[in-house]
Amino acid sequence: PLPIKENDYFQWIGAGLFLALGIGFLLTIWVYVLRVSVARKTVELAREKANLHALIQSIPDLVWVKDVNGIYLNCNPCFERLYGAPLSRIVGKTDFDFVSPDMAAMFRENDRLALESGQPRSNEEWLTFADTGECRLFETTKTAVTDADGRILGVLGIARDISDRHAMELLEKRSSRVLKLLSDCNNILARAETEAALLEAVCRLIVDSGGYAMAWIGFAVQDEKKTVQPVACWGDDAGYLARVFI
Repeated sequence: PLPIKENDYFQWIGAGLFLALGIGFLLTIWVYVLRVSVARKTVELAREKANLHALIQSIPDLVWVKDVNGIYLNCNPCFERLYGAPLSRIVGKTDFDFVSPDMAAMFRENDRLALESGQPRSNEEWLTFADTGECRLFETTKTAVTDADGRILGVLGIARDISDRHAMELLEKRSSRVLKLLSDCNNILARAETEAALLEAVCRLIVDSGGYAMAWIGFAVQDEKKTVQPVACWGDDAGYLARVFI
C-alpha cells in the first residue's frame, strides 16, 4: 500500500468533519421545517375542526354521528332536544338507551342499510321530542363515514323537519279531492231523475271517489228539538245512524 502523508490524513479528517457538520446542519434545518409544517397543519386541523363543530352546532336540522356499532360519537343541540339529554350523556350510548326497542331496532336497520349501500340513503319517519312531547315528521338521510383509505368509520345522519310541507301536501290533496267531488256532483245532478236517487248517488260518490268510509245526508225537521232526519246514506255506518241523535 502507498504510504499516507500526514497532510493528506488531516485533509481527510477535515473533509469528514465538514461533511458531518453539513449533514448535521441540513438535518437541523429539515427537523425545523418539519416541526413548522406539523405545527401549521395542527393549527389548520384545529381551525377546521372548530369550524366544522360550529357549523354542526348552528344547523337547524338534527345532526348526529355514530360508529359502526351504533354508539353515538357526536350530535348537535337540535338532536339533544330529541333525546332530552346533553351531548355528554348521549356520547357513548345507543338508541336503545333513549327510545323503545322497536324504534331503536328500526334506526339500527336504517344505519345498516346506509353502511352497506355505500351512498346516501333517505327515509321518512315520525320522531317525538323528549323535551316537549311534540311529534314531527322528518326526512332522514344517512351516509357512511370513511377515512382516507376508504375504511368505514361510522354513519352520519341528518334529519330535516318536513311536517309543514307534509301538511301542505295533504291540504292540497284534500282540496283537489273536494273540487273533483263537486265537479262529479254536478254531473250526477244533471242525470238524476229523483231527489232520493240524487242524494244516494252523492253519498255513494263521496265514499267511492272521496275515500270516506261512510257518507250521509239529512234534512232538518221542523220540530221543537230541531232534529235532523237522515234521508240518504252510503257505506258502512256500523250502526252510527241508528244510535246518533242530532
